[in-house]
Amino acid sequence: MTIDGQAPKAASGSESARRGFTLIELMLSIALFAVVLAAINGVLYGALRLRNKTVRSLDLALPLEHALQVLRRDLEGIVPPGGTLAASVKSGSVTGVTSSDTGFEFYANTGVTQGLQPWGDVQRVGYVLMPSTNQLGGGAKDLVRVISRNLLASVQDTPEQQHLLSGVVSMEFQFYDGSQWKTSWDSTSEAAVLPNAVKVTLSVEAPAEEEPTSGRRPGGQRVTYPVELVAPVMVTANTNQTSTPIAGGGR
Repeated sequence: MTIDGQAPKAASGSESARRGFTLIELMLSIALFAVVLAAINGVLYGALRLRNKTVRSLDLALPLEHALQVLRRDLEGIVPPGGTLAASVKSGSVTGVTSSDTGFEFYANTGVTQGLQPWGDVQRVGYVLMPSTNQLGGGAKDLVRVISRNLLASVQDTPEQQHLLSGVVSMEFQFYDGSQWKTSWDSTSEAAVLPNAVKVTLSVEAPAEEEPTSGRRPGGQRVTYPVELVAPVMVTANTNQTSTPIAGGGR
């Protein structure tokens, strides 16, 4: 009962309908919520796929980027031949390595001087392709950096081999003498002991994840792509040419 003794009135039908959702409104709300969840799930799934693809691409590109950085650093630190610690600069075979591919051997000042090792910063460096250790197949080989630190040893030491990159089909060195690019170099026979620049061209197998189906070669061979590096030689070196004295000149 109320204060004035009258019973409360029953709520009308229109007032009770306004207090809750109808079945149609509830079904529409659930459908709209499901659409929003599906859209959010699609965006998140696409973002995760993009992230995984980016991480995979970076993981595959890091070895190549590291190999090119090491190669460029060695070429920029090339040491002219002459003296006790630097002999000839030549393309062809690499000391201490048996390979059917043509490599390039030179001396560079990129050695790390450590207190426990009696070696200086000058070292003999060679780059060559060797048979793949992980059996990639398809004719791919490994790019190997061959290093000799003890340049004054009476008996030739076994050089250290550093694996830089897998999946390399071919490697070509070219040398710019100031007028043209040459496919070989020997400081003992060239007019200048060092080239003006060195160009390295690698043919590298494309990762399986990045190979287009239409780009596969007949026979199931992997797709390859070229990688080119040009490193200028900033070192000034003497030439192999002897100067002719001027007739009538004084002493």
